Amino acid sequence: MTDDVARTLSSRGRSNRNKGAQAERDVCRYLWDRGWLDARRMLERVHGKQPGDIWCFDGLSIEVKNVKNSSWPSWRSQARMAADPNDVVMVVRKKAGTTDVGLWTAHITATDWFRWGGNPKTKTTWCERTAELWAVVPFAHVVDKINELHERHNR
Repeated sequence: MTDDVARTLSSRGRSNRNKGAQAERDVCRYLWDRGWLDARRMLERVHGKQPGDIWCFDGLSIEVKNVKNSSWPSWRSQARMAADPNDVVMVVRKKAGTTDVGLWTAHITATDWFRWGGNPKTKTTWCERTAELWAVVPFAHVVDKINELHERHNR
């Protein structure tokens, strides 16, 4: 490999990491604006693994993607493997050309989504890699549902 090719690959990798980090910051800002003041990027490993890209509270694992080509099965598998076994797992993908994070696509395990009272007509997709059904919803719907459950719990 020539030095020019190595530099090109290195700068492409850096660019992708920067895009991913920016998407994670955008998700955190979106959550902060909705009162999730503890939301933060996970920059360190915990017990040898990184439990998602974003931490908000124990029991929720959020993986954030900002790439052109879709790889949902791999992303769901990665998110499931990184999370603790009892965590609610979610993968959020930046929608090209969309700055409103609430409109980004989220995949959340259908078991959790429907247990929380998510719309029964929500689109779902089966994932062979995780052997689970996943609900496909705008990120804002998941955040709204969690806020609703939190308010109901605190009454």
